[in-house]
Amino acid sequence: MSNILEKAVDAKDYIIALRREFHESPELSLEEKETSNKIKRELDKMGIEYVVVGDYGIVATIEGKNKDKMIALRADIDALPVQEECDISYKSKNNGVMHACGHDAHPAMLLGACKILKELKNELNGSIKLCFQQAEEIGKCHDDILNELSKYPIKSVFATHVWSSTETGKVILKKGAMMAASEVFRIDIQGKGAHGASPESGISPIIVASSIALNISVARAYEIDQLDPAVITLGCINSGAAPNIIPDTAFMLGTIRTFTEKTRKQMMSMLERIVEFNAVSFNATAKVTYLSQVDAVINDEQCTEVARESLKTLLGDNSLEESREVLGSENFGSYLKVYPGTIAMIGSKNSSTECDYPHHHPKFNIDENSLPIGTALYAQYAIDALNKL
Repeated sequence: MSNILEKAVDAKDYIIALRREFHESPELSLEEKETSNKIKRELDKMGIEYVVVGDYGIVATIEGKNKDKMIALRADIDALPVQEECDISYKSKNNGVMHACGHDAHPAMLLGACKILKELKNELNGSIKLCFQQAEEIGKCHDDILNELSKYPIKSVFATHVWSSTETGKVILKKGAMMAASEVFRIDIQGKGAHGASPESGISPIIVASSIALNISVARAYEIDQLDPAVITLGCINSGAAPNIIPDTAFMLGTIRTFTEKTRKQMMSMLERIVEFNAVSFNATAKVTYLSQVDAVINDEQCTEVARESLKTLLGDNSLEESREVLGSENFGSYLKVYPGTIAMIGSKNSSTECDYPHHHPKFNIDENSLPIGTALYAQYAIDALNKL
């Protein structure tokens, strides 16, 4: 088989240009129409057949010598509601929307892999499904991809994610638990409005929300095993609009992140108990609603070992970076509940070019030298998995 890394490096300008085009025109989850059109444009140029799943998801196919064995590669394509602060020529043109997590890099790398794999199709010991998923950031639309894949003999699924805390040239490939499950919740509090000069005649939902927030942070430390990775985070408290009015209502938004079902249920029970107790304490009412749930990413050991060998083929023995599990979430876990597979975290950190801000930060950016590495690993894993699994 031809040298895959050389081919990826040769395609570097193409991959970078695509990544910048995606970055400049980001689209929020469920709104990725133009991003999807750009992907279809490139697939059409390569002569690769595809189907649209859901509104804007895409599953393309490269047929090799054997149609009875298939590997699926996946990239996510949606952006975040973040106002970009990077001083770059390809800065987001869409106010308040930004690719602050690398979902511009992922489809660019997968399209680069498409070029390589299409060229090598007659040497492939099987066929490849190339999946471009919308709405990953809100934990949706993976079902559209999985429904399409269910029609075919998929042996393994593989994904990549650029990783801003790991230096370019290094890749994380971890067996077993990698990323946490995430439960998004909303707390609605009903108080009683009043004039700010007469707080005794009202029930302040702001006081209730504040009490809930404080007690949540304390309870996790005292109720959950300190060695069990788990966290509960509040990201939004919203109530009122004037300094002299006690509002009727408040709402809070947050997440619970865990690795096991037992801990997830324990955290949910803790949250519900704290919300009810604090509401009753102030003569208010409150309820918890769960909005979405993302499965934990549990990498298959055999597939991860294949990916490690692929990485070794590309970059040598010193390219693998060891890592513990992280509490960030990725709905690739839903694929891993159906198929054996693994996700690779592609180092994209370069402090000399300010490519070291955390994911979801308004100054998030990647070292574009990481792009050929991700492209090559997509392609090399597909080739090796078709031969070994």
